[in-house]
Amino acid sequence: MLPLIVGEKRARELLFTGRLLSAEEAYQVGLVNRVVDDKEVEKEARKLAIHIIENASPQAFRVMKSGLNFWTDLAMLNAMMARDITSMVWTSKEFRERCKDFLDKRKMKPGKFMGSQP
Repeated sequence: MLPLIVGEKRARELLFTGRLLSAEEAYQVGLVNRVVDDKEVEKEARKLAIHIIENASPQAFRVMKSGLNFWTDLAMLNAMMARDITSMVWTSKEFRERCKDFLDKRKMKPGKFMGSQP
């Protein structure tokens, strides 16, 4: 789903580099709608919910929600395909080695392509 949210080029960069985003960067690329202080999260969430409740007609809200759910269902078909392709990586020897290095807090070594077979 990441390419649908941030665009293909940015998704490639994030996935290939494994770089983590700050909250501000996540906001700038559209992964989050807003950034608030930890202490303000609940208050801001309540304000947003009240705004929606007070300003949306129930019928229009249902129609919008149905449309968004339909779009999400279509996107999930691609997500299932991506999951199946990604699972080939998760079963590889290289993935297990890199996970162990990460968990052991070892610096990542440059990788040598080992193929996509488990």
